[in-house]
Amino acid sequence: MIGTNISELLDSEGSSEERENLANFLIYIDEDKID
Repeated sequence: MIGTNISELLDSEGSSEERENLANFLIYIDEDKID
């Protein structure tokens, strides 16, 4: 699963909005692959 490192991304540098958008994008990719 691509989204397994979301917690690490949330701890990385960058604005909260950027981290949230990236995490949501990875979650979307995971859900898309599952379907």
